[in-house]
Amino acid sequence: MYKFDLSKITSVKETTSSLTSLAVQPNPVSSSAKISFQLDEQQQGKIELYDLSGKLVSILYEGILNKGENEFIWNPSENKNNALSNGIYICRIISGKMIGSKKILLIR
Repeated sequence: MYKFDLSKITSVKETTSSLTSLAVQPNPVSSSAKISFQLDEQQQGKIELYDLSGKLVSILYEGILNKGENEFIWNPSENKNNALSNGIYICRIISGKMIGSKKILLIR
């Protein structure tokens, strides 16, 4: 059996970061869309695009994501890897220990 003396603990600091307000506008997307979200702190991250089979289609951004509001403009016609067809895609944002995702409907 373990015994802990908790009487000497004066405070507990919790450090949690969050990714909030993830939005894609307009959605459905025809020519370009704004991907926006907020972070509690600046950190390394990336924005990825997946098809519904789970295949990584494109890395839209990789680098420093700022504390507060972040906005990126995505133009599907500028996809360097391959041409995207109409359909549903998943935009995934990875920042530190946080992951957020949003469905995107592409209609040209």
